[in-house]
Amino acid sequence: MFNRRDFIKTAVLAANVGMVCPLKIFAARDRKTTGYFGVHPFIENHPEAVFIMFTDVDVKTNAKANKFEGERFAREVLVPMDESGIPTSRLIPIKPNITGGGGNTYDTMGIITDPHFVEGVIEGMKQLGISKKQFFLREVNCINWEKHMYYPIAKRTGADLHNMNGRVRGIDNERLSEWSRNNAEIDDEELQWVDVPNGVVYRKIPYLWPINAPDTFLLNIAKFKAHSMGLTLCCKNFQGAVANGYQHFCQKMGSILTMPPEHRNPNVEKDFQAYMKRHVGTLPRWDRPIKDEGDASATWVDRYDTVCQELWTHRTLDSLSVTKFGLHVVEGIYGRDGNFSPGPNPEGNDNNPRGKAWDYMTNILIFGMDPFKVDIVGKWLGGHEPGNFGFFHIAMERGMLNGLNPMNIPVYRWHNSEAVRTPLTHFTRTPLKSYYLQKENEPFWHLVDEPFDYNAIYEDKPAVPSKPGAQVLVQTARTAFYPMLSIEYRVPKNGNVMLEIIDDKGETVVVLVNAIRYSGSHMASWNTETYNSGKYTCRYRFNDYSETQDILLMRG
Repeated sequence: MFNRRDFIKTAVLAANVGMVCPLKIFAARDRKTTGYFGVHPFIENHPEAVFIMFTDVDVKTNAKANKFEGERFAREVLVPMDESGIPTSRLIPIKPNITGGGGNTYDTMGIITDPHFVEGVIEGMKQLGISKKQFFLREVNCINWEKHMYYPIAKRTGADLHNMNGRVRGIDNERLSEWSRNNAEIDDEELQWVDVPNGVVYRKIPYLWPINAPDTFLLNIAKFKAHSMGLTLCCKNFQGAVANGYQHFCQKMGSILTMPPEHRNPNVEKDFQAYMKRHVGTLPRWDRPIKDEGDASATWVDRYDTVCQELWTHRTLDSLSVTKFGLHVVEGIYGRDGNFSPGPNPEGNDNNPRGKAWDYMTNILIFGMDPFKVDIVGKWLGGHEPGNFGFFHIAMERGMLNGLNPMNIPVYRWHNSEAVRTPLTHFTRTPLKSYYLQKENEPFWHLVDEPFDYNAIYEDKPAVPSKPGAQVLVQTARTAFYPMLSIEYRVPKNGNVMLEIIDDKGETVVVLVNAIRYSGSHMASWNTETYNSGKYTCRYRFNDYSETQDILLMRG
């Protein structure tokens, strides 16, 4: 028996004629695991892209359907790989949004990442050969742990979940919030300290182990919901991975001064003032008046003024800059407007701070390799114009983001293990209202949706393929669990695409694509499960262009 790697000679399609040496592919019927896994290679090959998968859940309390969607997501997006992938022995820390009380009630479900979806993701990943003892669910901003909806999920899946709210040893307890002070100290072995050499706020950050530990694969699974910061999404969701006393990103300077001096930028107060002075005149809504905490007219909303936004932004960017992620996901099977429990519902409560937050069946999953791009698309889908959020402007200023125009981000509809480039405007927007930096005469619950001139900001634009072509993504291993053979094809301009598999008799056995496609890269998948060993030909046609490649399918 030949080694699989010896069979794979090339993945380049030869124009118009079959190659002398066909691409040889193992398609094991019986083997369920390979010992390696990874994010689907098409997603990894396009880190600038954002992918949207539709779900099909009737009501949010349909636990079985939510779990099914999580397992389906894992099976299609996290796939078996050859030896170039990630060993299945890695630890898998998962950061869902488990914030708040999270009691097992209908009203609180939209505050957190759906637990049954996460359960499905874990069960789907187990089929890669990952054991239950390798999964860790982590969150610091949680109360009422014993009654939380995630505890039964952890028990069923075998994932580690326990109270990690303990405050870090060495912080200034007098400056801490009452909630933080009431928690005992956390043990050192529960923490993973990471240096932040150039942080605006931090010099060291303690994460909840094994987040940011070596040899791990980190899943960041956020919730599609509104918040005082606009929408929560991936970048904000991750702040709950930081230990108590360091995680209050949206509080003012006092929370930073609770940390030991060696853990924070020694010039943080001076640097912050310089940033604020520059940004008040340049960033959207940063000119909102700041009320002194002693002002009798100040409300609970005023806690989240531009000072909080500026500090939250830098603390979030410091944290993201030193973290290696596996994948970012926004679970939007249902989305929530408002902020935790208050919201603009029922209709007519846009100016009522004590209205009710409702959940809407949005039935989408948004995912990708870049948390900023995922969040830009997520904010647009939530009815907001992301150019009006200072967070993205500061991320560009700090060199962590190369553009904030959602229309310049390559967006794909992911369906049945296929990725089709699709204009963002083809997707439905669901308005999720927030009280983010409310303007004068603006409703309390509002959308940050005023027009923004993206042309005024220079940014990189997505490249368009210069010529048509296709290639088989051979690093994905086909097993009984994952029989798909993925084929990436390039479309230089809008036009008709035909992609088909032909057997050794010259007969078409399956047409993978026969449609008009927008310019860009796309991906199709051939399910090899029911096909016998033998020689096949993949033929790609774009308008008048044609090319073929021979594939030798071999059963292990």
